[in-house]
Amino acid sequence: MANLSPREFPDLDWSDSKSAAAELVAYVMGNAEDARSWYLVKKDGRKFWAQGLRALAVVLTTIAAVIPAYITFMPSNRGADASGEAALAYVFLGVAGGVVWLDRSLGLSSSWMRFMTTAVAISEINAELRWSWERWKLANPGTVEDAARKEIFEACYRSANKLHNTLTDELEAWKVEFKATMKEIEAAVNQRQAKLDQGRASQRPGALNITVSNGDQCVDGWHVQCGPTRTGPVTGKTATLNELAPGLIRVDVTGVVGSKAVAEHRTIRIEPGTIQELEVTLS
Repeated sequence: MANLSPREFPDLDWSDSKSAAAELVAYVMGNAEDARSWYLVKKDGRKFWAQGLRALAVVLTTIAAVIPAYITFMPSNRGADASGEAALAYVFLGVAGGVVWLDRSLGLSSSWMRFMTTAVAISEINAELRWSWERWKLANPGTVEDAARKEIFEACYRSANKLHNTLTDELEAWKVEFKATMKEIEAAVNQRQAKLDQGRASQRPGALNITVSNGDQCVDGWHVQCGPTRTGPVTGKTATLNELAPGLIRVDVTGVVGSKAVAEHRTIRIEPGTIQELEVTLS
């Protein structure tokens, strides 16, 4: 039963009131039973996976909790480096969280319970109509009056309407849950993307504009060492160093003024994606 479709409405002949009433009751109850069976069948698969994933999450969490205890209480491990085992515990916790998230994102546990609740509600609808039908038959053993025909028709209509509302409510609940899940997944993806973008931005190389106030007095120019980057000889007073890694960096400027070796040393912070300004005087 891949899809849930209603049965074809019967062509009722109310000249035979009891037969027509029986057909109408069978139609309504048949639709309800088809729907109940559909939900029960669909429920089983979701129950299997939901329970399996939740059990796996419990096992993984338990293992993650046991690892530190094992490291602590085993005599052979005392004094040993346990960083690897601790990292393994975090891996188990992370996988357990991923398993729970998978259950939530697929809606396995929630749909299992929702399907079970809907099946029970449909059973109650059928039970109510069954009792009404049996009571009607007892009250109308012979000729069926118009009022009696209307009574059983109204009972069938109420049951059919309750069935429709029950299925509609379940569908609306699924839509709300689906939208909430998609919103949660989208938020998680956006958050992850923002972190990636932030990480990439934090690693963007910077640049340094350096001005040496007496650089034009240096014999054969001056040199600048900025971390692993070296440039020179530079004639004039300014130079620009590009593609510098972000973070603290040592800047060494050297040259010769007259016959004297001169230098200046600074430590500056290179900000990602920006150009820093630095002015020094060699002495």
